[in-house]
Amino acid sequence: MPNPIPAELQRLLYPAAEAGDVATVAKLIPKHSKVAFRAFGTAVNYRQYGLLEFLVSAHRSQIPGSTFACGLYTAFCEGDAKLVSFLLANGADMDAPVSINNDTPLMMAACDGMADIVADLIKRGANLEKHDLSAVAAFSGVDEGDTALIKAVRSEKPRSELGRVESIKLLVGAGVNVNTLGEGGQTALDRAGTAARNAEIRKLLLAAGAKSAKELRPAKVAHAAPKPKPSKPVDGITNFSQASALLTGLCGSKPQAHPQIAEAQFFQFRPAAGERAPIGKALVKRLERIRREAAPQIGKAGCWVVRTHELNTGLGLCLLRAKDKFAVVKQFNFGSGNYGVTTTKAITFLRALDRTAPFTLLACDKSALAGRFQALPKSGLALAKSLHGFCPFVCDDFDDDVKALARHLEKGGEFTLWWD
Repeated sequence: MPNPIPAELQRLLYPAAEAGDVATVAKLIPKHSKVAFRAFGTAVNYRQYGLLEFLVSAHRSQIPGSTFACGLYTAFCEGDAKLVSFLLANGADMDAPVSINNDTPLMMAACDGMADIVADLIKRGANLEKHDLSAVAAFSGVDEGDTALIKAVRSEKPRSELGRVESIKLLVGAGVNVNTLGEGGQTALDRAGTAARNAEIRKLLLAAGAKSAKELRPAKVAHAAPKPKPSKPVDGITNFSQASALLTGLCGSKPQAHPQIAEAQFFQFRPAAGERAPIGKALVKRLERIRREAAPQIGKAGCWVVRTHELNTGLGLCLLRAKDKFAVVKQFNFGSGNYGVTTTKAITFLRALDRTAPFTLLACDKSALAGRFQALPKSGLALAKSLHGFCPFVCDDFDDDVKALARHLEKGGEFTLWWD
């Protein structure tokens, strides 16, 4: 139940915390259970280290881990290494996510080139192999995103370029797996590419035994297991239950309740006996085949099916009651509060887009949406610019090159709108 601090206490608390007035804050703490952690958050923002030291030494149990995570996020965004070090030394969980993309302190430090922080976290025993869970990772078919190493290699604008290189050296020296697959099924070596700025990093990775995703791909076997026969479609689907039964047969798994959308169902793909489980892009391809096969029949029952990604269960298909694709977008509450893109604004843009370039909705969740155009206008470049103007991250897989995105769309490729 909500338990807000009374207004009269707030009028005393916040000025005292801003000024680092330990004596006043100490007198207020017994008056309300939330005073300590509110004071802590304010002291973090105003860098009142004397008050912070008092709070972590005398009232640590009253300060939740989320407050430390918020403080770390603030410190990383501002490049404040002193505050990062203080929080890590005084109770912050070094492996807990501090951003909505599940970035850990090690990921953020490595990405920003804060080598001293990276060294400290390695010394403390931070998890070197943890992955983030970005929206792009979800829709590219990788349930887990990038590790600290891959994020550092990918980082384009670190606060310190020398610190970025040093952070990568520290991670490799600490024994990080240089061949783990990250977002899009790519390795650190893939992300290093041939850019001149990454020449030293590429040499470092190769010396540590790094390989590309292509080199790591298992060789094709001569006698692969026979593919299971596809489930026979259910004829005459007229309601949600029959649509659910169709997807149950096609996916080989029973439906789960969707965590955010009432009455919607989530389906994971389950391989048949003797069949190799698809992963990465192969899983996306399999789910898309099922979605494409089922969509026309499911649509007759007033339902929609899209690919989606749930943090607790991974990649799968979602069955919803919806009259059109825009109703699906609305149910997922797609948008981004961080960038001022409300669901209403997103739907307005998508409706206008659909009038000039009709598209099929392939995937959706709260912060990401994927589609494919059924027909392109005369200028693919104009379409790419329109998408980029609405969502700059649409070009993330094309090195922010709008022309490259246009060529991809002209070949019938998917587009993905997402925000962090």
